[in-house]
Amino acid sequence: MLDVVTQWVAHYGFIIVTVFLFLESAGVPAPGETALVTAAALAGRGTLSIVAVIVAGCVGTVAGGHAGYWLGAREGRSLVDRYGKWVMLTPERMARTEEVFARHGGKTIFLGRFVAFMRSFAGIFAGIVGMPLRTFALYNAAGGVVWVVTFSAVGYVFGRNLPRLVRYVGRVSLIAAILVALVVGVIYAWRWFERNRATHR
Repeated sequence: MLDVVTQWVAHYGFIIVTVFLFLESAGVPAPGETALVTAAALAGRGTLSIVAVIVAGCVGTVAGGHAGYWLGAREGRSLVDRYGKWVMLTPERMARTEEVFARHGGKTIFLGRFVAFMRSFAGIFAGIVGMPLRTFALYNAAGGVVWVVTFSAVGYVFGRNLPRLVRYVGRVSLIAAILVALVVGVIYAWRWFERNRATHR
């Protein structure tokens, strides 16, 4: 996959970065992260402009997030009701998701950029739960820009050995996902304990 993405980025440059990041942020499985890091690595070798890579990445990921938000607001609820059970998205889990977005929606959108799954579906869930568009737009843009600049800088500086770099970036994303899951789990466990403290006593 890396060889194919590298060839596409080398041939089509910024267009591939924009398209892949748009699709990834809109909920479509696409190697957006790999395309961004690859383009930044090529920029580090003088093949592409790092400024253009960053601009293309920001446009793609922010626009894709808005596309996901629109999809969630328009069709998300009906899709969840119809097909949610097939992906283990039960009404109870959907209720918990709505609670998380109600309390920490902005932080979820911003920090979710650094977790592959959340990067793809945060916009859709924000649209489903009815997060105000202005709030979503602010955190979507801020998180998208920070994520693109961070990973572009990593690719630009350390992209000499691209396969190893992509592997490390993937591991960092996995670790970030695990940490987010642990933090959320601890928060829910603590709240459950607080609600049931009297019973335990």
